[in-house]
Amino acid sequence: MNTGIFQLNWESVKSAIVSAALMAIVAMAGYVIGLGDIFKVEYQPLVNIGVMSFLTGLVSLIKNFLTSNSGKFAGTIQVE
Repeated sequence: MNTGIFQLNWESVKSAIVSAALMAIVAMAGYVIGLGDIFKVEYQPLVNIGVMSFLTGLVSLIKNFLTSNSGKFAGTIQVE
């Protein structure tokens, strides 16, 4: 019986990419609004936003990797 746990498909990868992109947009908007001026943007916070966005996508992939075809995380908790 194939439960789908420990498998990724193209839909999972696309979902992770969208999650990472949305995280980057929301974080960048919050950063610029917090500064009050787009011309005050600095390099290091952009790196931090990039890292956090990448980690958001990675967490999404891990979640999908551990979720079965029936929508159960680690085969026990219903998440979808």
